[in-house]
Amino acid sequence: MSQVHVLLLGPEGAFASVALSDDISFSAQRETIARALNLPDGRDLTIRKDDGSPLDQGRPLANMGVRSDDRILIEVRNNSRSGFLGRFGRRGEEPDTPVVPSAYRVLPCYLAVDTSASMAGDPIIRVNQELPRLRAKMLREPELAEVCQLSVVAFEETAVVHAPLTDVAQMELPGLTADGTGTNYAHVFSLLRSTIARDLYELYRSGRRPYRPVVFFLSDGQHNRPDDWRETLGRLTDRSEFYGAPAIVAFGFGEADPETIREVGLKASYMPDDGTPSAKLDTFMTFLLSSLTNSMAGGSRDRDDVFVVPPSAPAGWRAIKIQR
Repeated sequence: MSQVHVLLLGPEGAFASVALSDDISFSAQRETIARALNLPDGRDLTIRKDDGSPLDQGRPLANMGVRSDDRILIEVRNNSRSGFLGRFGRRGEEPDTPVVPSAYRVLPCYLAVDTSASMAGDPIIRVNQELPRLRAKMLREPELAEVCQLSVVAFEETAVVHAPLTDVAQMELPGLTADGTGTNYAHVFSLLRSTIARDLYELYRSGRRPYRPVVFFLSDGQHNRPDDWRETLGRLTDRSEFYGAPAIVAFGFGEADPETIREVGLKASYMPDDGTPSAKLDTFMTFLLSSLTNSMAGGSRDRDDVFVVPPSAPAGWRAIKIQR
């Protein structure tokens, strides 16, 4: 009996790597699947490939071309039936969420912004000014508007999804406020991990295939809470543990520690040029846009990791680390 090692993607961003026998059906291995994802008993499930196409749960995995390292999408159906086949659906049934199998690819982008009190005044005003301009510029570039989805995450003592991941054309940008009492990097890294996992699941459910996500991190302060931010950063970025581990580009200014920013920005990290009195947030946004444009121009639909760091730092900033 041979096995395939697949990644199961479940509701609410749950995921698990499991070994399944390839000469028997999914339905015969339902307990393994349900236990791995903590799924409720007695509910119908839909099982799909990562392009959204449904799998016949009564056939052996090998007969459907399921291979090791495949990503298998598990969806809990709203209805419930009794019986062996009822739990895992019947051949020919339509899932609750209609999906047209597709190779349509999207790049999930997250802008993580420090909103602690030190960002009050000019810094947060300029962030709020630049975000609508960024959106407008992305809409003028059809390839970006079609492929990139954008989310804004705000963090201080706590962290919150300020604008959920969505198509640029549909994005709403309520203003950010900087009134947090502290800066906790651990909370934002933990929130990013859970949010990315849920977002990727929903993208797969809609028939889209996401590229590796990218996070643009902006902070003017230092982590000043007892939580271990390095541990949560590791859980977010370890690609052997988290299939959605993002590329992170970090920008620090003000009281931010360059060594900390270097650690956070695993893909690239930047601090203001010597002699620059404050962060040039307009060029930060221009950099964000150009990096996405370059990534889409040179990216391959067959590669997951398409993000490309521009060769030059944005005006008013200096690179302290770049990973090519």
